[in-house]
Amino acid sequence: MTEDASAVARARSGPGALPLHAPLGAVLVALLGLIAPAALVLATRHGSPPALDRAGHDWSLRHRPPGLVTTARAVTATGTGVFPYGTLVIAGLIAGRDTRRRLGYAAGALALLLLRRVSATASWS
Repeated sequence: MTEDASAVARARSGPGALPLHAPLGAVLVALLGLIAPAALVLATRHGSPPALDRAGHDWSLRHRPPGLVTTARAVTATGTGVFPYGTLVIAGLIAGRDTRRRLGYAAGALALLLLRRVSATASWS
């Protein structure tokens, strides 16, 4: 390796260098930038697809297999009832480094979920 090449290699691995996961983060941000406008369009149309997508949407509804419908309903059901609360408690207990932080993370996650559920219920009534 020449002296110039080794200097470049040292500069790339120095304190100002981007970590290897930076390109993945950029891809995720780009995808979010594409998904967010689509979600906004669907939200403003109350869930109905835009006119350009109507034919594809109708076709997919007519041709969906019963097993896939059952799977989708099962996945949807995991977002209701006791499952999300239990999942948040487990995630909080895993995330903390010591007992105090684990309990704090679990309590904070539960508080945020309860706050979201209360605010969603209040805004619909």
